Amino acid sequence: MDSPRQCGDNYRRKSSGLISANDLRATLHNYLKAEGHPTEVVEEIFGAMLERVVMIVPRIQGTYEFEVQPLREYFAARFLYDTASYSPTGKERKGTKPDRFERCGSQLLLAQRCTFLRQLLQ
Repeated sequence: MDSPRQCGDNYRRKSSGLISANDLRATLHNYLKAEGHPTEVVEEIFGAMLERVVMIVPRIQGTYEFEVQPLREYFAARFLYDTASYSPTGKERKGTKPDRFERCGSQLLLAQRCTFLRQLLQ
């Protein structure tokens, strides 16, 4: 099973915003495990997201995406925030939270994602 970072990398490579059912299940599994929750509930959560919450919808057979664009942008911003590099003084690195915010803000199509990222940075 892929790590959350690998699942995220797969998701970033797909500009369509789609995620395969297997990647989504793996992401749920890894998140629950990392948070210390039982992983046996992955299928129950997956079903609830489809049937009750209508958070994600099937688009192309075997893939899913968020029904509402702001949800997609929020989770994309959260991923950027959570995976940003730490850059200690004297050992500067690229890909920090400010770097990501600056890049996001320079692209009009990412305005909503940038708004969510700004809120996370506060």
